[in-house]
Amino acid sequence: MTAAFIVALTALCVLSAWLIGLRLQAHGPRGPFDDLATQNCHRLDLWGIAYLMGGRDRVADTLIVKMYADGRIGMDDRGQINVIDARADSAEERAVLRHCGSEWNVAVKTLRGKLRSDPLSDLIENRLSEQKLFLSQRTMRTWRIVAGFQVAAIVVAAGISLGMLLHSGSDHRPFALVIAAALGIALRAICSPSNHRQRMTKYGEKAQHHLRSRSPWGRQDPDLHPAGLAGAVAVFGTAVIPDRTMRHHLENAARSNANSRSRAARRRASSTSSTSSCGGVTCSGYSSCSSTSSCSGGSSSCSSSSCSSSSCGGGSSCS
Repeated sequence: MTAAFIVALTALCVLSAWLIGLRLQAHGPRGPFDDLATQNCHRLDLWGIAYLMGGRDRVADTLIVKMYADGRIGMDDRGQINVIDARADSAEERAVLRHCGSEWNVAVKTLRGKLRSDPLSDLIENRLSEQKLFLSQRTMRTWRIVAGFQVAAIVVAAGISLGMLLHSGSDHRPFALVIAAALGIALRAICSPSNHRQRMTKYGEKAQHHLRSRSPWGRQDPDLHPAGLAGAVAVFGTAVIPDRTMRHHLENAARSNANSRSRAARRRASSTSSTSSCGGVTCSGYSSCSSTSSCSGGSSSCSSSSCSSSSCGGGSSCS
């Protein structure tokens, strides 16, 4: 029991300390906040600021607006984008030209969706992670794993302390485990990764506030903004675009892309649910497990083999 006590107490202390360290990473650098608009302007480019202020969608909007304002792409009344000058000054702008296709013509909704999912967005996010403005995906994954193991350590410590109380009479060690478990529960509540789903650090939130309200980048008028129309869009979004037609098409594209992602998420959830209800059996080929039929029992059923060239609906049986 002594060995179990030592192992449980050590594991709980180590995991709790690790959890505190990850929570501190979520805060970002300590001390005086740097003036990102002046001292660190060379570290935060236009695309980094756009990602910081609005994520992948804001980067896509800023790219389109930047190249449109420079006269390198045009947009007609139907929301079709055409390339006027195939010149790119950065990897991000080359991505715009690449997604315009061989005919240099694409719908703004399509272009915006492709830019949002382009790997360059990951590179921008990685740069922000290096500057402590965002937590990396790896850090967030580690944080969730450590939090899960810490909860398991709390449960084990509580069980061991209960066993020691029942078998050891006047031994004070079980109370040390109880105290450690109670502190672990409090730390879990304070340092939970679920409190930081957006992955932005407190330092990143300060940067957002500073850029929006205490720097030249906070000017909404494109004529007064240090980066022009693209800079205003990077900070404040498409609402500052004076061209009503362009603003309308970008806003419609944003709604359409959001709806498409929502439908895709529902389809994935429905597919997962259908697979689960079929006992892990998947219907492929020309067959489907429709919502009107039951894949376990009832008038139709899916056996342990995969359904193919037949329907899991109506009164048919997949075998």
